[in-house]
Formats: sequence, structure tokens, C-alpha cells
Amino acid sequence: VTAIVLFVIGNAYPIVGLSVNGDLVETTLLGAVRVLYRDGMWPIAGLVFVTTFLMPLMQMSAMAYLLFPLWRRRLPYRPDIVFRVLHLARPWGMTEVL
Repeated sequence: VTAIVLFVIGNAYPIVGLSVNGDLVETTLLGAVRVLYRDGMWPIAGLVFVTTFLMPLMQMSAMAYLLFPLWRRRLPYRPDIVFRVLHLARPWGMTEVL
């Protein structure tokens, strides 16, 4: 849950800032994806979105889905599917590169 909260906070604030002639231009990760898409670089925009936003969010959501019921002393519904999603999302979550 803490990772999800920090993920939301981290994506709410700018990650890139550039000062040109006294003007400060800042953007968030999703803002950078939007600019890449708008400038016609949609394959790169899609790859950046998937590897830095979607897959890490899927990993955190899958972990929360698996761990929250266990914390409540229950079994999650269909954990096999969630484990497969978690296994597939892990190599695509490139947050350490970012």
C-alpha cells in the first residue's frame, strides 16, 4: 500500500525541469509521454508509458491483491492468475533504469 501511495505522489510531481532564457519548463512522467505522443513518437511514448507507469502499477496492484487477503487471514481469489500477471509484468517494469 505504501508503494502505491508513493507511486501516486511520485507521479504527481515533475521529474524533469529545464531552464531556458529564464523560463522554467517542468513535466511529469505522464506529461513526457503525452509530449512524445503529440510529437509523433507514439512507439516511444507507448514504451515509456508501459515500462515506467503501467507495469510498475500492475506489479504493485498484484502484490496488494495477493497480500491484503493474507493479512486478513483469507486466501485471495485465483492467486494463480495474479502470480502469472506478476511474473509477466516484472521484466517490463523498468523503474530502476529511470
